[in-house]
Amino acid sequence: MQRFEALRLSIVTYHQWPGNNPWSVGGQPLLPTVVATTFSIDGVAVLLFGTFWGLRISAIAYLVVGYWGAWKVSRLFWPEPVLRLVFALYTITNAAIAYHLAVGHLAFENFWYIPWFLYFILRATDDGWSGVKAGVLFGLACVRAPAYVPQYAGLLFAGLLCWLWWKQRREHNRTFARWLMLFVPVLATIVFYRFSTMFYGLLDFPRISTWRGHLDSPSMLTVFFRPFTDLDRSLDNVTTLSIPIWEVACYLGVTSILLACLSLLKGVHWWHVMTVLLMWAFSGNDSMYYLMFWIQKIPSYSSLQTFTRVRLFIPLFLGIAATSGLSFLWSATSHRRLLRPLVLLLSFALVAEVMIVSHKILKTSHMPFVYAGGDNPDGLFRNISQLPRPSGIPGEVNLVYSATKMNLGWLRGYGDSNLPGNTIRVGLNDAGYIGEYFQGHRPVTPIYWSPNRLVFEHLDPSVALSLNMNPSKAWYANGRQLFPHYRIVEVDKAFDIMPDAQGRVDLEYRFPGQSIGVAGTAIFSVISLIMCFAVSRWPNRPNPAYLTQ
Repeated sequence: MQRFEALRLSIVTYHQWPGNNPWSVGGQPLLPTVVATTFSIDGVAVLLFGTFWGLRISAIAYLVVGYWGAWKVSRLFWPEPVLRLVFALYTITNAAIAYHLAVGHLAFENFWYIPWFLYFILRATDDGWSGVKAGVLFGLACVRAPAYVPQYAGLLFAGLLCWLWWKQRREHNRTFARWLMLFVPVLATIVFYRFSTMFYGLLDFPRISTWRGHLDSPSMLTVFFRPFTDLDRSLDNVTTLSIPIWEVACYLGVTSILLACLSLLKGVHWWHVMTVLLMWAFSGNDSMYYLMFWIQKIPSYSSLQTFTRVRLFIPLFLGIAATSGLSFLWSATSHRRLLRPLVLLLSFALVAEVMIVSHKILKTSHMPFVYAGGDNPDGLFRNISQLPRPSGIPGEVNLVYSATKMNLGWLRGYGDSNLPGNTIRVGLNDAGYIGEYFQGHRPVTPIYWSPNRLVFEHLDPSVALSLNMNPSKAWYANGRQLFPHYRIVEVDKAFDIMPDAQGRVDLEYRFPGQSIGVAGTAIFSVISLIMCFAVSRWPNRPNPAYLTQ
């Protein structure tokens, strides 16, 4: 929430492209963060409606996107509107995602793009432009939050696409080639800018997972069939992993498993295989016998700290299997109308189980939002180490967001997961605090302040200007790069600079990778147009039912 507020302030209040986040841990880069971006439903809603309402409106928008995508997928499998409704509702009431949303992991809302991505893969043989559409939707998921959901989805669907290609008949060779030739450049066009800036963050602060563990069989049954709704519950005697409940719980429902087993009477299909593979990947990573052990050997997948998040995809493929079981019963009772209400009852049970649990999970996190105490009368930027908490208000109050609203920088323990969470900067009322900017022991005030630019005048040219913020390779002074050998953020080094002969300092934050990102986006846009023109001349042989059999 704080990062979206920083994004909104940069653009709306200061009319700058987001770069530096001065309100977080002494100043951290905003561009490479994996949880906030302008080019997303959240980003647009925050700019239009403010952070508080924008994030709420975008949450509803993501649910609509997910429901619509799941409905489109269901149309490829089942003609009955009831079965389509059941699958769409089961997909969006994903309990695993509800656990994450309840603790503020809003980045996982990009999962609702995944049903669309699956839909356009399954339309590869009858929609000649499905590669373009898949590239756009998957690109939006990557831009919103590149870690976890897009990474696992890319691996899953790459495997699915290869299997479908191998299983296909000869006349579809060109169809799949056409799909990939459209998908790859369109995806690159959308994600290149985002990835070019993230690259510098990962280069300086690589993410390597060191967490190892597994779930034994009783633990697997527990997390799949025990409806945890208390997020503060201890995991003692629940799983063999020392991990918060929201990182492992994934209520699937008893009805879904029974119906998925029933669907096996119609044969084993790729969605059954996907479900089993995902459960295997979720079960552990500390032995060569676990699938995740090998997945995390792949470059970039070694950066995923919490491998259990792969479970987010289980309800999607299990939902196809369970609804296929319902379809089997629906067909079997076509001439026995008295039994049809029992099938409808099973349909209701399938959705109601997970919907009730997901609702109770989200309800545990719901509380009226109250700003933290404290004030900043003159509105000048200052760093602080703590903020008074309103009496009677529990720890869920977003103190960092409250501080940002008051133009106060929060110094302690709120960095991105791969960036330092603490800094040597000194907060207001801390021992040794002189001011945010000072020469010797004399505080000075900039004539212009913004997140990405500060201007000082009438300084003593013979005395260094000290700044109470983190230095970075992204800072330039009077057009000259200050710290070319530093990382994108340094939390334990001083930020000192000599004024020019006129006593002036013009500081500007230029995060690396932006020029490359813009150039790459333009190049891939041209490539995409060329590919669209080239493949438009290829004949297309529709076979709409082939990939759902």
